[in-house]
Amino acid sequence: MKTHSFFPTHVWEIDCEVPEGMIDYAFELKEVGKSVKLSNRSGSWHSLCNLHRDENFCENYLNKLLDKINELDFMPLFKVTACWININGKGALNLPHSHPGCDLSLVWYIRTPENCGDLELENPFLQTRVNLMDYLPEDFTIENTIVESVFLPPVEGKCYIFPSDLRHSVLENNTDEYRISFSANLKFLDYDF
Repeated sequence: MKTHSFFPTHVWEIDCEVPEGMIDYAFELKEVGKSVKLSNRSGSWHSLCNLHRDENFCENYLNKLLDKINELDFMPLFKVTACWININGKGALNLPHSHPGCDLSLVWYIRTPENCGDLELENPFLQTRVNLMDYLPEDFTIENTIVESVFLPPVEGKCYIFPSDLRHSVLENNTDEYRISFSANLKFLDYDF
């Protein structure tokens, strides 16, 4: 018997050093900026989603990350359609959600104390294949990462990029320190009609 593995979901991981001053910028923004309540809960602070319209922010912080993203072999021309900062204190988390209306989403970790909450990516086929997963050979499920969820650790300077329809969440911050992350949505320009 031959088994094929089709339709994988890719997640790209890049390293991008956090620019000097970005942590201070995040805390200053929290002090003076409005916040929104989206997937964030239990005291998580979420900035407005318009940081890509701030020339100073782009020049000092965002463009450094975009330069790294443009190094990905497959990456076509894209535009940033939304970007924001999350500051999660003790007990704060982000509920499962996706980002409709764009092609890729990303999270870039700016400050990550130990045990501050993993990024959980849900298996997009779980809803319809949960029973099948119980019957697949264990070596096949391990080799092909056929699991309910994957947990990616928050590491300062690490950026995860993934299809925007992939449901994801952020686990609870179990430290007394703040976890700071930057997120953005990207839309391919070739399909901007």
